[in-house]
Amino acid sequence: MTDLKKPFGIDLGTTYSAIAHLDATGRPDAIGNREGSKTTPSVIMFDPSGEIVVGSEAKNEAVQNADRVVEMVKRYMGSEGWQHTIDGVDWTPETLSALILGKLARDASDAVGVPVEDVVISHPAYFTDVERAATRAAGVIAGLNVLGLVEEPVAAAYAYSMTSEEELEGNILVYDLGGGTFDACVISVSPVGSGRDIRVLVTEGQHTLGGKDWDQRILDYTLSEFGVRTGMDLDAYGSGAMGEDASTRYRELLQDLTERVEVAKWALTQPQKSKARIGVNFEDARETVELTREQFDEMTADLLLRTMDSTRQALDTAREKGVEKIDKVLLVGGSSRMLQVEDAVSSLMGPDVGRLLYEPDLAVAKGAAYVAMHKELFKSTAGSGDVTPEEARERAESFLPATVGDSLVDTTFSIVVSHSLGIVTVDDSTTPESRVVSHIIPAQSPAPFSETRRYGTHREGQQAALLEVKQGDSEVPEDCHDLGQVELTLPRPMPRGTDIDVTLTMNAEGILEVSGLQPDTGAVANAIVERPAIMSQDRQLEAAREQPSLIERMRD
Repeated sequence: MTDLKKPFGIDLGTTYSAIAHLDATGRPDAIGNREGSKTTPSVIMFDPSGEIVVGSEAKNEAVQNADRVVEMVKRYMGSEGWQHTIDGVDWTPETLSALILGKLARDASDAVGVPVEDVVISHPAYFTDVERAATRAAGVIAGLNVLGLVEEPVAAAYAYSMTSEEELEGNILVYDLGGGTFDACVISVSPVGSGRDIRVLVTEGQHTLGGKDWDQRILDYTLSEFGVRTGMDLDAYGSGAMGEDASTRYRELLQDLTERVEVAKWALTQPQKSKARIGVNFEDARETVELTREQFDEMTADLLLRTMDSTRQALDTAREKGVEKIDKVLLVGGSSRMLQVEDAVSSLMGPDVGRLLYEPDLAVAKGAAYVAMHKELFKSTAGSGDVTPEEARERAESFLPATVGDSLVDTTFSIVVSHSLGIVTVDDSTTPESRVVSHIIPAQSPAPFSETRRYGTHREGQQAALLEVKQGDSEVPEDCHDLGQVELTLPRPMPRGTDIDVTLTMNAEGILEVSGLQPDTGAVANAIVERPAIMSQDRQLEAAREQPSLIERMRD
């Protein structure tokens, strides 16, 4: 079909990112970058010359030139007011992430020989709507047509189910420990036609927990040991008290050690390796710091415990929702390779539940590629209405073997809301009166849904009611994310306590609608709240127009 394009799946990661597509056989293929690697460090460097460097070269400068390097951007997605200023230019998480996406798209386009335009981008399952909106905005700024978003655990499970000879069915626990974020999800996978019905049942997670935190523990230990053995006050070097030249040498040391501790961590993931050695060379002093697996496990035990707490919470909530047993555990994310993860998950789940470590670095990108093709097949084109499954099968013939096309067409997805949804109300039992979030849709509710709750007007003679939609599990409005608002105009001044029915509705695509109804007068107001973004649409378009010039500044 000439109106369809080759779609791509992108894993926009905290520490590493990847891009994939489906090859002519319908198999997912992660595309290597210009440096020859299938993963790209999610690191950006702004060279004093004006060039923008994304990837491994930027990562190698992350400590030594910290004032010109930005990393871990994903942890700030959707954070209002966060920005990084370099050379007088303010960079938001969306614009910085767009540079990473631009690097992935450019390199992939060179590799496969077609433009990268239509994409699906992954995100942690525990992201709020604001964070998801920021992810979509990054794609728009990068000049991409974002067909949709997909939760990382869902993408990984989909990729495994499509590529493995072993069936992935039943209730699946996905333990997804990446470089900077963690998800624990319970997913139901069942056959439907030639495809699968993939349902997210429960999602828990932590935005600021990932393999980078394990690296930091090793780095802290290494520096402490070196300081004890040599008698050096390394804090003085770091603070600049020893002079600028000494401070520069210390930053060079940290850059070197950052790479060495990552190597040491991966060495300890090998069952046959019980210890790792980290060489430290600074100010004419040379030491070798030895780290045993037992020491490593002990110094990071609290980090692992945090993942297990989230996992237990996910399992407890799943049981409350009627899940009687977990059939398999899928370990995803590069940091899930650590042996301590395997041991902890095995201890929690018991010996009878199978554990699968599936392409931890690439599974999400490959699953996103499948989702991208699924959405491409059902994409409405100019002048056409909804695409029927029969039309989608005909489209698939242009891209894929019939068995793969049929499976993609028949596959369905459903999600849950990771955080509660509600509106702001007034509690007049307190002095002074306080604003309180009244939750209408609890966390872990499956979409689609529609729920109505009745409220009353707050003041005598009130002529309008402002419905402010919030997402978050706190009752404090300031602790929740703003999703949008709509004002319900009343036909006349109404007495205090006049009924107002508020309805929140979300479809299977995650599009939220809020509506208000005054049942006696029939007054009604409604608004679509479709993934609100911190950046306005005008600012997104402005940033997108700037993208071609930014690409020209990116170093080859």
